[in-house]
Amino acid sequence: MPRIRKQVLGSFVGGVLVAIVVNLSHAASPSETLLPETTVAFVSVTNVQKLVDQFNSTQIGQLMQDPVMEPFVKDLHRQLDERWTGIFDKIGLTIDDVRGVASGEAAVGLLEPGDGQAPLVVLVDVTDNVDGAKWVLEKVSANLTREGAKKSQVEAAGAQVSVFDLPEDDQGPLLKRAVYLLKDELLIASDSVEVVKGILARLGGEKTAVLADVKPFQQVTQRLRKDVGEGVPQLRWYLQPLGYFKAIRSLEDQREQRSDKTFLETFEEQGFDAIQGAGGQIDFAVDDYQIIHRSVVYAPKPHEKAMKMLNFLNGEEFTPQPWVPRDVASYTTAHADLLAAFDNFGPLFDALFGEGETGVWLDVLDSLKEDPHGPQIDLREELVRKLDNRVSLVTAYQLPVTTSSERILIAIKAANEKEVTESVRKTLEDDKEIRKRQFEQYVIWEVIPPTKAKVPAVSLDFPGMSGERRRSTETEEQRLFPNAAVTVAFGQLLVASHYDFLTEILKQTDERLSLARTIDYQQVASALEKLGADKSAGRRFSRMDEVMRPTYELIRQGKMPQSESMLGRILNSLFGADKAGKLREPEIEGSKMPDYEVVRRYLGPSGLFATAEEDGWFIKGMMLGK
Repeated sequence: MPRIRKQVLGSFVGGVLVAIVVNLSHAASPSETLLPETTVAFVSVTNVQKLVDQFNSTQIGQLMQDPVMEPFVKDLHRQLDERWTGIFDKIGLTIDDVRGVASGEAAVGLLEPGDGQAPLVVLVDVTDNVDGAKWVLEKVSANLTREGAKKSQVEAAGAQVSVFDLPEDDQGPLLKRAVYLLKDELLIASDSVEVVKGILARLGGEKTAVLADVKPFQQVTQRLRKDVGEGVPQLRWYLQPLGYFKAIRSLEDQREQRSDKTFLETFEEQGFDAIQGAGGQIDFAVDDYQIIHRSVVYAPKPHEKAMKMLNFLNGEEFTPQPWVPRDVASYTTAHADLLAAFDNFGPLFDALFGEGETGVWLDVLDSLKEDPHGPQIDLREELVRKLDNRVSLVTAYQLPVTTSSERILIAIKAANEKEVTESVRKTLEDDKEIRKRQFEQYVIWEVIPPTKAKVPAVSLDFPGMSGERRRSTETEEQRLFPNAAVTVAFGQLLVASHYDFLTEILKQTDERLSLARTIDYQQVASALEKLGADKSAGRRFSRMDEVMRPTYELIRQGKMPQSESMLGRILNSLFGADKAGKLREPEIEGSKMPDYEVVRRYLGPSGLFATAEEDGWFIKGMMLGK
């Protein structure tokens, strides 16, 4: 049987949401009042038919219905089917089964793992389709029995629960059992008898702690309601981040032993468990928006250790600087306490790169300051303190699209341009891996890319990914910006991913040709103001037709696994290279995709803003029509 061990919950949630595109007319008990307080991940579609209808009325929905997209859409559906099947062939449920019976809220939850694997649970309201649900359960029973599962019945709350002990294969079962029950007009599916018993008890009126009672869930829900009022969202989600990642890890093969500290454990030790909950809502075709989304991160203070780095400041200055070209793909700007970030970075650096030792970061700073062969610079006082708190990020892409088309520039406002210029010179001029270049009146410091240098590197294990944190002298260095170029201009410290992109920025001197003067930026800025983007910590503007172009073209060319873009690197880290370093295979048949000019006319501009609040952050965004 096909097995999926790495992306089980992502596939599970995605499969449920895509699969249950069915009619909906009645509402049963909200799922958060049935799921236990140990739920660490939750996704709910309140009204599936409305969600589908609203999505289909958006330009993206129209794109997916365009005849030229039919081969691509079919291939995408095939991928979803395979991911679903890889998990649910073990419990006898198919996409069509769920699609055929749902008629109310459909929700999926992942619970704390306890001593074993994290339990999964699906709740589907089958009001007006009980007969269909009974037929599905009969088919499931026949299929599982034929595959060698042993069926038994357990009585709970006066109901008969069907339990199937699943046969093992050579890898051991991903799920040990499948548990099914049709209680009145609610279909319950899980891999835990105890979870189902708890749901039945609550349906019977027993008062036990549920997800709706959990404080972070309540805080997230209340903050969302404060913004949206009493409106019913089309889709909502909630995560208890650290609990979620622990649950995901429990679903991996338990025989893969890890002896080293994981990325997750490090972040927990560094105070990031202060992020107690996160959740949000997504709606399609609302008012003048193609998509509108709201998210809340609940992280009450006081913060400790490296968590103090995330000190974002609400400000009022968000208009793109005159030097930002009009044709960029995206522009993000935010206000953050950079000195606080610098001062609290040390413990995190030590934990990730110090191999258990403390004070490694301080040793690095002391070396920069005291080493007679080094720059002899006090990095904190001579550079970081001379920077302001506004940070901007600009992205663009070279055409034609290749695996190295992405261009990125980070700009940090300088409190004193001359002093920052001197500090940069002092820091970089004696570095043998950096060369000095002159462009017009600007001095640019460019990184000389390594050829085949083998250097110590750190690989970090993140939940859902294989491998352990380790140091290796045989790993080729992977820099974030291997071709970085740095200069100080326009009152900013500018760090670009490529020299050519930096010089393009430096040539932008006509304010009339800046991003701020373009119609689509002004439309997005106006829309964000209407949505409440008053004094906030950050804002983002994106031209979705440009942002999506490189990803689309690389998939079409079958080269996404080789992408050097940030998205490409993330995908390859999450799903990509195996232990031998072999890149993942393309998952979608790119030859079936139409020319991008067909697609781009459906993708409008988008934007979002984030506000720093006493107990965390509130994020709200939208996409406009083309």
